[in-house]
Amino acid sequence: MVLGCLLFIAMGMSMSTALMVGLAAEQGRSDGKAREYFSDQALCYYSANIVAAVVGGLLCQHLSATMALHLAAGVAMIPVLSISILGSIMLKEPKAKIDLQKMRDTLESFKQAARSPSLWMVALFGWFWNFAPAFGVPLYFYESKTLGIPQENIGQLSAWMAAGMVLGAFVYRRLVKNMTIKAQLCLGVALVSISTLTYLMLTDFSSAILIEFFRGTSAMIALLALYGLTSDSCPRHAEVSVMAILLSVRNFAIESSTFIGGNLFTHVFHNQYYPLVILAAVSASLSAALIPLVADRRDRVQGT
Repeated sequence: MVLGCLLFIAMGMSMSTALMVGLAAEQGRSDGKAREYFSDQALCYYSANIVAAVVGGLLCQHLSATMALHLAAGVAMIPVLSISILGSIMLKEPKAKIDLQKMRDTLESFKQAARSPSLWMVALFGWFWNFAPAFGVPLYFYESKTLGIPQENIGQLSAWMAAGMVLGAFVYRRLVKNMTIKAQLCLGVALVSISTLTYLMLTDFSSAILIEFFRGTSAMIALLALYGLTSDSCPRHAEVSVMAILLSVRNFAIESSTFIGGNLFTHVFHNQYYPLVILAAVSASLSAALIPLVADRRDRVQGT
């Protein structure tokens, strides 16, 4: 039952995230502000994550596990229900009749997206970017078993990573978005690779805070650059679907790398964490080879 509930929640979060970034891409195609919308969404999303992580940690410290879970679930329902109610009241859209020509145009956009080499290249680039076998369960075991960091402190690290992501969204909005897409991608790959290697210096809780904060900043700059690239490449009227596919590829890369990393950690590296870190950094850096292809195809798409 627990797995069923978690699956149901994850499906809802995935759908809402795809809709959120898809609408930003769709609106951004008309007014040229897609990157600003992505940045604003990230600022709000990860600011909320900081609050949620801190409050969740306080609940776990002062209440029993069962009580903390029940209270957290109850609190989490409030904003969801509020958005549903306010959305139905405040969002006004004109009713549209069934238009067969528009439906055909939308179907043609889906076909263009499926046949687009640019989007396939972006998806492949995103796969390498997010495939990091060092993280997930192996990192948790290394922090808890080897370094002896208390579990409540490990839980706080997600708040520090979210804080880094807030900073990354701010930096992207103010500085990085004015760079060329090729420069953005090169910067993103460099930051992700360097931030991955910093896990070699993980020795205690204080170093973990600094590493997670830097990792969050780097990951957000890279992610926003990837969102912007995808928004530029996808056909009109297919933005939400294309962004949903991108998110699916990203999530699949993260989860499969976690599975592979766990098996490598146990069966190949015999609970040695450092080889995994190096492997993850190498995997992220491999995406740099695709940057010229991705950027050139994107420029040709925009030129046509």
